[in-house]
Amino acid sequence: MLYAFDVYGTLFDVNSIVDEIKDIELVKEWRRKQLEYTWLLTIMGRYESFWEITRKALVYAMKKFNVSIDVDRAMKTWLNLRPYEDVIETLPKINAKKVTLTNGDERMIRELLRNSNLLGYFNEIITAEKVKKYKPVKDVYKLVEGAIFVSSNPWDIAGARNAGLQAIYVNRYGYNLEEIDIEDKIKIIKSLKELVK
Repeated sequence: MLYAFDVYGTLFDVNSIVDEIKDIELVKEWRRKQLEYTWLLTIMGRYESFWEITRKALVYAMKKFNVSIDVDRAMKTWLNLRPYEDVIETLPKINAKKVTLTNGDERMIRELLRNSNLLGYFNEIITAEKVKKYKPVKDVYKLVEGAIFVSSNPWDIAGARNAGLQAIYVNRYGYNLEEIDIEDKIKIIKSLKELVK
């Protein structure tokens, strides 16, 4: 059995950036724009690294809210996100091959996992860099064909199902799946702990 885990929002709490930046609205806009840029560039047939997209999204959010922060320092928050408690407790107990499937650059993901002492639990770091496109395009999910894909992002689950993957939606916050999903083909759990039951 192979589990492919999304990283941002699934293994790590993106909102933990607020610990450093102290502005939840700016952080939400930063994340929203970051995702929007990945989709926009992919639709346009262009590719930029996730690091560069993340930097540009931050600059956009700063301009929108008319604030100035240290960009280099803020960018480092993506390398030190806080993992969810159920992730720390559960990853060592999952007796299956585990890989990541993320839009993040491999360098970013390796450093993030290393900084949180989780790198050793993964057999491979698989990222969108390999196909120079971003999720939710099929090409990214095809990198883990045959895997069970695990994500807390409804749009990501929709992309995985569209690519033919089995999907597990980690619904920690009670969000609905996208209306384009076929719910009876998606397993829904509230915590990664349910993966080891």
